[in-house]
Amino acid sequence: MQYVRSDLGIQNEPTLKAKIEKLRSYPQSKLVFGGKTPTSGGLALRTALTLLGIEVTSVWGLGGNGPMALGFERGEFTMSYDNTLSFLNNRAHMIKSGMAVPLYTFGVVNEDGSISRDPATPDVPTFNEAYKAVHGKEPSGTTYEAWKSVMSVSVPLSQSWNLMRGSSPEIIKVWRTAARKVYAEVMQSPKGKKVFGPYQNIMSDAAIKIRDNGTTLDKASAKWLAGYVKERYNIAIAAK
Repeated sequence: MQYVRSDLGIQNEPTLKAKIEKLRSYPQSKLVFGGKTPTSGGLALRTALTLLGIEVTSVWGLGGNGPMALGFERGEFTMSYDNTLSFLNNRAHMIKSGMAVPLYTFGVVNEDGSISRDPATPDVPTFNEAYKAVHGKEPSGTTYEAWKSVMSVSVPLSQSWNLMRGSSPEIIKVWRTAARKVYAEVMQSPKGKKVFGPYQNIMSDAAIKIRDNGTTLDKASAKWLAGYVKERYNIAIAAK
């Protein structure tokens, strides 16, 4: 969940495009965003905003979403991010008070690789919808593919469960069967439902396809991403 402080006034704008244009109207110094490091999960957040024409002032060195949220609550940051369930469960007071205004989520990746709205917040648009609102077309191209790759690594793949390469088919079958059984049992309890939320776990070949797509980047997209990090943060990463 990408959200901003109500001080920025996007909640008064009638459309998603207008909300984004409102953010674009501010100087970069007004849009302050905390994070861990420029090459951690924060990279997916910054590249997404850049694709919408929004540039932020980043404050690095924070330990995670918790310290980021505290800085946001104190007014030190005007933008922040949480995974959706953490936003709903741990930032409820900021939602109730109107301090935090949702902008978009990264959505959920389906078995066919498409991205749909987060079922936990079906009224909040996805980043893809924000992109289309700004550019007037479905997202595509070198820069979008670069963002999609780092998003996949930092969001769905960060929650993945993998076996060692070379594991035998028998071992793989045992683990997959056990995973399905545990998931089915856990989802019978209220605590389990709170932890997993309204999400469908993707397993087996469909999950492998999502992993492979998320970790494979064409040369042009890799070069753009390396240039992005070098230009903004003076960090050199290999464009492979």
